[in-house]
Amino acid sequence: MNTNIPLAYPKTEAENFQQRGERRRGSEAVQCFQQAAVKFQSVIQSPATDSSPSDQHIAAWFGLGETLQTWAQASLDAAAALPDNTPNLGVIEKTTQREAIDLLRRSIEAYKQVTTSPATMRVDAAVNCGNALSSLAELLEDTDQSQAAQLLSQACDCYSTALQQEENDASTINNLADALTQLAAITTDDAERQSQIFQQAMNTYERACSVSSSENGDDLPSLLMNWGSALTTAAKHAPSYDIAIGRVEEAVLRLKNSILFDRADTDPLNALGDAYLAKAELLASSLIERQGGDVDVQKAAEAALKAYEASLGINRTSAEAILGCADVYMFIARFLHQQQQQHMVEKVKEMWARAEQLLSSTTLANPKGIGGFSDRCDVRYNHACALARIGRVEEAAAVLRGLIQMGVGSVLEDVGRDEDLESVRGLLLV
Repeated sequence: MNTNIPLAYPKTEAENFQQRGERRRGSEAVQCFQQAAVKFQSVIQSPATDSSPSDQHIAAWFGLGETLQTWAQASLDAAAALPDNTPNLGVIEKTTQREAIDLLRRSIEAYKQVTTSPATMRVDAAVNCGNALSSLAELLEDTDQSQAAQLLSQACDCYSTALQQEENDASTINNLADALTQLAAITTDDAERQSQIFQQAMNTYERACSVSSSENGDDLPSLLMNWGSALTTAAKHAPSYDIAIGRVEEAVLRLKNSILFDRADTDPLNALGDAYLAKAELLASSLIERQGGDVDVQKAAEAALKAYEASLGINRTSAEAILGCADVYMFIARFLHQQQQQHMVEKVKEMWARAEQLLSSTTLANPKGIGGFSDRCDVRYNHACALARIGRVEEAAAVLRGLIQMGVGSVLEDVGRDEDLESVRGLLLV
C-alpha cells in the first residue's frame, strides 16, 4: 500500500497555487503564494511513514522554499511599482522590506531541509538557498553590514556545495562570483581582504565563462556582462589609481565582448556606460597627477554618453539609460565648473539644462521605471540640483520641500553642504 498517495493531493494543489502566483502580479500573486505556502505546510506536517522524510515531504520543503522566495520578490516588485502619488510610499516600502526579510529567512530554512544526505543539500536547493541568502544580504546591507557579510559567506558556501556535485555549472559559478563581488563591496574595514575577495570573484567569473557552453543553455553574453559590471564595482573600491583604471579598462573590454553577441540588448550597453563614467570619474580624480588629462576625462564621458544613447536607440523609455545620460551631463557640468575656465560657463549651463530635462521627464513621466522609494528620491534630489544650477531656484526648493514632506530626513543636512544647492539654502534653511 502506498501511503504517500494522500500527500500528493495537497502538494499538487500547492504547486497549482504556486504556478498561478508566478503568472500574476501584485496582491493577486501574493494571495496565491500565501495559499501555496499553507498547502505545502500541510504536506510537511503530515506524518512520515518511517523515521526519514518521504519524497513528498522533501518536495514540499523545496516547494515551500521556492514559494516563500518568489513571494518575497513579488512583494518587493509590487512596492517598487506603486504609483508615485501613493500616500506613505516610504513607509510602505520599509514595511514590505521587513516582510520580505521574514519570508526569505523562512525560505532559507525550508531549502536546508532538502538534502541528499544528512549534511548535504540537494543541488537545486543549495543554489536557490544561495540566491535567497544573497537577496536577504542585499536587503540588510544598509542597516547591518556585519550580518549581510555573514549571509553572503553562507551563500558562497551553498554555491560551493552545489558545485561539489555539479562542478561545471556555469550559472552556479556565476552566482558564486556575484556573491563574492557583493561581499567584497561591503568588506570596507579590511582593504587587503577586500582586494583578495574581489580577485577571487574575478577568477570565478573567468571560470564561469571558460566552462560556458551554448549546448548546455549557458548565456555567455550575460556572463561577460556580469563580469564587466563586477570589474566596474571593483574599480570603485580599488586601493590605488593604477589598479582602479586597470579594472575599469578590463570592464570595458568584457562589456564590449558581451555587446558583440547581441546588439539588441540594452543591459550591456547600460553597463558599458556605467564603466566609461566610472573611468571618467577616476581620471578626473587624478587630474592633478597627470598632464593633459582633461581631454581623457571628456573622451571617457563622451563614450559613456554614446553607450547610454545606443541603449536608448533600442528602448527609448529605458529609465536606466535616461538616468545614465543625466549622470553624464551632471558629471561634465561639475568637471568643467571645477576647471574654472570662463569660456566654459555656457557649456556648463548647457550640461545642467540637458540633465534637468532628462531628470524631469523621467521623474514625471515614468517614476515606477526608476525603482523603489529611495531611488525615486535620489532622482528628485538630482533634479533639484539641476534646477538650482540653471537658475530655477524656486522650483528646486519646491522639489526639496516635496522630499521633506515625503519623510526624507537628510534633505536639510544635504542642502547645507551641497555646492549645487547653495542658491536654495536661503529658501529652506530658515
